[in-house]
Amino acid sequence: MDAGLLRPWGHSLPIGDAFGPALESDVRTIAIINQKGGCGKTTTAINLSACLAEQGKRVLLIDLDPQSHCAAGLAVPEKQIDQDISDALLAPTDRRLDAKRLVWRIAHNLDLLPSRTRLAAVEAPGGPLASEPEPERRLTSVLERLGVADSHDICVLDCSPSIGLLTYNALAAATETLIPVETSYFSLLGAQKQRRTIRSVSRRLGMRHPTRMLATIHDPTRPLARALFDELARQFGPDLIPAPIRMDPRLPEAASFGRPITEYDDHSNGCADYRSLAVWLLEASSSNASGSDEDESRDEGPDVTVVQSDPPRIRTRPSNGTVSHAESIAATEDEVGSEFDADLIENGEITASVAAIAAQAATLSRAADVSRRAMGRRGTIENPRYRVRAVSGPLRLIEEIQDSAPMQAQRSSVERLFGARAAGQRIMFVQPIELGRRVHVAGTFNNWDPISHAMRHNDELGIHELALDVEPGIHEYRLVVDGRWIDDPHAAETHKNDFGGYNAIVRVTGPEKAR
Repeated sequence: MDAGLLRPWGHSLPIGDAFGPALESDVRTIAIINQKGGCGKTTTAINLSACLAEQGKRVLLIDLDPQSHCAAGLAVPEKQIDQDISDALLAPTDRRLDAKRLVWRIAHNLDLLPSRTRLAAVEAPGGPLASEPEPERRLTSVLERLGVADSHDICVLDCSPSIGLLTYNALAAATETLIPVETSYFSLLGAQKQRRTIRSVSRRLGMRHPTRMLATIHDPTRPLARALFDELARQFGPDLIPAPIRMDPRLPEAASFGRPITEYDDHSNGCADYRSLAVWLLEASSSNASGSDEDESRDEGPDVTVVQSDPPRIRTRPSNGTVSHAESIAATEDEVGSEFDADLIENGEITASVAAIAAQAATLSRAADVSRRAMGRRGTIENPRYRVRAVSGPLRLIEEIQDSAPMQAQRSSVERLFGARAAGQRIMFVQPIELGRRVHVAGTFNNWDPISHAMRHNDELGIHELALDVEPGIHEYRLVVDGRWIDDPHAAETHKNDFGGYNAIVRVTGPEKAR
């Protein structure tokens, strides 16, 4: 789209006129996928798109996540969205799509095709998308009917944190896949499985394209993070992009104001990192990334079978992000604003590795200890004994049946972390998942509020988990399980309270210093 199409914020733009007939060659399409939430996926989709546009590429960002965080993070009010990606996916394939109603102009060279929460119903088992012919190819048809290959140079797909029909569509349309992985111990354990699952689905779709790993939420000042990044590099070699995204509080701030980091703070570390990522991707070719038969056979996993009036002119996001974003600010803070903020724990996300706490108390240095344990787990990661079969139902999605030995080994490594441990001014709470359905932590740090701090389910590890930043000192707490107050059975230190029970004690010394 040339500069002549640009207008001041708040004016209508004839974006639809810029979409022409599809060319024979496919537009470069980057699918950003990770089944794990909180890894910086949406933040990467938004800011990578902005940096690619800054490099002179015409970029279309498509939100395939029903949570609609791309729109929230770019100050597009959901109430003003006329049509979204679900309308495009369900539109008859013999009709040309109206880009004027679908696409929003965000900035020069950057457009957004948003989603809304109704997209979840579209993808659901028995939903309208599953009943369409070739349901996993609908997005490919959308790109063709929009003429994206003629109007844009690059298409970026922000996928939902699950492997479902929308993700199948993304993989069928993609020319390459990007997997954001935060530099934490648990993310490292799941990285190989993420790539293996994505490659398996891609093979069944008849697609072979590069699959690259991107380190996110990276703190290079911490020995643990550096050790885990080195382990990622050892495991994935050239498939790990050598441009990690550092942890930067300016990134969630930018999202909360509905701006990409290039507009919000172009001198920040986050902006510099995403610019480096954009340049690297533009210089990289398919030949120097994974996707060859040799690479695929090395970690080939089990196959997965995929079954299954005049329109209003297009609007732009309003220029004043703090005002126009008021209606969508809550949704932004719910995920986009927290993806890179290690200090936000309202959503129960543990952004620091629980393993880091245990390693800190070990005789070895934290970095050496975590590297040793990660390497010890490598055999389990690279040679998992599990089968994949289709689940009966309209969509027939993926179900992984793991053998007991790897699960028992993983459980054994987590059990010693049960209870509460302090690292710096952060307390990490870990409890077995069978303790109860809903587990809250109440203590001196929250005035013994029994509902304010819920522990998050981590089904993969079979635990409840919570990270909480507190002031230095001695803190006491108890657990509230399904509404019932109980002692922490895994507490390392306790004292009897006035009610006949025992309060657990955690001693927080102060900020942790890098060694």
